[in-house]
Amino acid sequence: CRGPGGRLMLAALGVYSLATLACVLAPSIELLIAARFCQAIGGAGTIVLARAVVRDLYDGTRIGRELSLMG
Repeated sequence: CRGPGGRLMLAALGVYSLATLACVLAPSIELLIAARFCQAIGGAGTIVLARAVVRDLYDGTRIGRELSLMG
């Protein structure tokens, strides 16, 4: 996990993991909804960062191939 992309990916996964734990322990529907929102933020961060890493690493038709593998 070198570089800023790796640290951001770990941060997004951390947000997702903590939000998942909050969902499990949520005593009310309001807290469950808030935790699910945080889960969505963390999950979306990982998807966006993974695509950005592919775009940074590859050129041309290789980008399409790698993104289709991810999809």
